[in-house]
Amino acid sequence: MKNLYIAFFAFSSIISSLNAQSELTVNCYPENTIYNSVSLNNDIVEYGLCSTEPAFYLSVFDPSTCLPWKTNYQGSNPMNEFGNFNTNGACRPRDEAYFIFQYSDSTQLAGMNDMINQIPNGFPYVIYTPISYDYTTVNGNSSALIQTLISKWNSGIVEGNQIMVLFGIQGQPSSFAEDTLVDIDHISFTTTICDVTGLDNQLLTNTSVAYIGNDQFELIGNSDVVSLYSITGEEIALIKTGNIFTAQSGLSKGVYFIRGTLSGKNWSQKVVVY
Repeated sequence: MKNLYIAFFAFSSIISSLNAQSELTVNCYPENTIYNSVSLNNDIVEYGLCSTEPAFYLSVFDPSTCLPWKTNYQGSNPMNEFGNFNTNGACRPRDEAYFIFQYSDSTQLAGMNDMINQIPNGFPYVIYTPISYDYTTVNGNSSALIQTLISKWNSGIVEGNQIMVLFGIQGQPSSFAEDTLVDIDHISFTTTICDVTGLDNQLLTNTSVAYIGNDQFELIGNSDVVSLYSITGEEIALIKTGNIFTAQSGLSKGVYFIRGTLSGKNWSQKVVVY
């Protein structure tokens, strides 16, 4: 297997377009209004509600495209069946970019719990509760779902009774955040998603990494910390021996990201394994 250094220009534009950083905004109102919405870079991804029935609204984004998962509708997205209310046109005559799970239906809530646990590592997702949030009802119908939420977000918020927005990137505990603050009349939650490197992409001239085969990378130059991530943002454990870093799990063909720090500055680099 040939050594691959830092010049992967043929891949750079492709990866940049697939992983363009986007600003996710969720607007959550304590009423049934079309202004309840999920947006990316001020473009509406999904809006409004299905009914006045209190429910969780859950949106998941593929970090490789920054596109949302869509519901099953007339044969499209057939794998996206999670026991959600709005399947196959039950809400609107199209596929939708959120999944609705009503508080009063224990089967739907069990499906939501299963869906959360099936979201792949590195995938951002957001849960919001327009109109109202009733902890007692949800816990009575699915204590398992409540335990899943508490394991990820602030228990005081999950066990409260305010409308809320819950955000996280699967497999990255430090990313999980929540909001119940109402600004005038609604919650407006904003965060950045689909930024695989999460850094400012400085490439230091005296520091780089080469893939040398057998799941090993060689650090050329100096760096205080070196980490390896898949294209979906999942961290891959490394064993360090001098300037050689070995992935603890076998690497498949594809694009990876090396992150490091040097003298307080962040750097990152794409490396292709094939």
